[in-house]
Amino acid sequence: MKKKPLLCAGSISALLVLTGGYFVNQKDITLQLDKANNKYTPASEHTPPAFITPSQLSRKKTSNDIHDQNLTCTQLTHISLSNWQNSTYQHLSSDLLEKCLSQLIADESANVAAITQLILVWSEIDLLQALNFASHLPSPMTNYIMPSLIEHAMATNPSAMHDWLSGSDNFDSFEIREAYYRGLTKIDPEGALYDIITNGFGNEDNMEMKKRLLSAVLEEWSKIDAKKAFNWLVQQKNENNHLFDVTEDLEISLLFNLIEQNDQLAETTILTLPPSPKKTRLLQYFVKFMSELDPHMAMQWAQSISESNSRHIVMNSAIQYWAQGDTSSQEIIEFIQAEQDKALRNALMEEAAISLGDRNSAELASIFHRFSEEHKPIVVDKLTRTWINKDYTAASEWISTLSSGLARDIAVKNMVSLGLRNFNDAANAVVVAQTIEDSSLRYEASKDILLTVAHDNPQQAHILIGEMSKLSKEELDYLATLIPNH
Repeated sequence: MKKKPLLCAGSISALLVLTGGYFVNQKDITLQLDKANNKYTPASEHTPPAFITPSQLSRKKTSNDIHDQNLTCTQLTHISLSNWQNSTYQHLSSDLLEKCLSQLIADESANVAAITQLILVWSEIDLLQALNFASHLPSPMTNYIMPSLIEHAMATNPSAMHDWLSGSDNFDSFEIREAYYRGLTKIDPEGALYDIITNGFGNEDNMEMKKRLLSAVLEEWSKIDAKKAFNWLVQQKNENNHLFDVTEDLEISLLFNLIEQNDQLAETTILTLPPSPKKTRLLQYFVKFMSELDPHMAMQWAQSISESNSRHIVMNSAIQYWAQGDTSSQEIIEFIQAEQDKALRNALMEEAAISLGDRNSAELASIFHRFSEEHKPIVVDKLTRTWINKDYTAASEWISTLSSGLARDIAVKNMVSLGLRNFNDAANAVVVAQTIEDSSLRYEASKDILLTVAHDNPQQAHILIGEMSKLSKEELDYLATLIPNH
């Protein structure tokens, strides 16, 4: 089949032909300049180099090479592309980098990330040499390094990268194609996307490959300009729907990046979306973003949303973040109590009780008397569930101070059900359970105790039934059937 141009028209291929080489184990060496022979030799008597590729390119030394002689390979492993571009390390030569990379690669404990950084530095000095070296590494290493190298080179030297790739027929790896297009996205995002849409990749049926590459490029573009990436996606959904039939997660990801870049535009875009799980996720992420800046401001923003369903969703999320901060429990509770929507008020109170109870149970307990009778059952349930597990003694002491009523019944039920292991004798827990006034809660507490005891001691469980004086005969008869027969 006739080859097509690489960019914006046809198949893309990369040179990943792995060829042989040999390795020797070496310790770190300091390279010294042999002026007589105009070459580098190791300071110690080890066999150089540690890795030899089938073809070694001949290179002439430059005056800058003299500066390399005092650098060790270990020192070079601390050089990254960023600090190379802003330091005196720019005098490094290709020879030194190749020798040190060969040595590092021979070390089984070599840091691949450090090797990758050195090869990226090398690509700034001589891209073709870096590409040829990296493409001949053992497959596990080259599969890791080549995508980073190709992405970087496409963004910094696309012409040379294009020339190197255009002569190869082996470009089936998604990772390499993705790296190619990610790099191209940094200089021409729409060109990269157009090339993916129009490119057959040698297989017109490979639609899944196109979709994955489009998603990868749009993700990369959105890190640079999320607004343009999102608008492009919306437009293309109408023109090339077959390529964008599954876009919800992609749209969410692009809008996540838009939130980070332009929160006002993101807010407008998200709020105009129709109700959907996608909108819910975006609203929750947006309020999280705002809460990290100012949780009280995020709560006020959530409260200002006019659309009822969105308002409920966002306020429920916002209250969690607000309650995790250092705002007093009393201030948060008073804010919730002022909410006019009863259903939302109750939901917020439940969320706040969970977060505040986990943050500081004693503080929440200290203002329990300020809660309305409507909210006390909600708060005491969430509070005692958390507190009993963290500090049973403090929780039980506080529960003993509660006046009779539904809130106390809920607290006592949690105390015997969740804190049974803290009783010296299960019979004592049964006695406490019988003080619960609400019949359904009393039955549930007694049942919890019985099932826990019956698991290890069925005989004792039968004895405990006789202590459950406040339960009806029907309830006792049923509980007896739950005890295993041994």
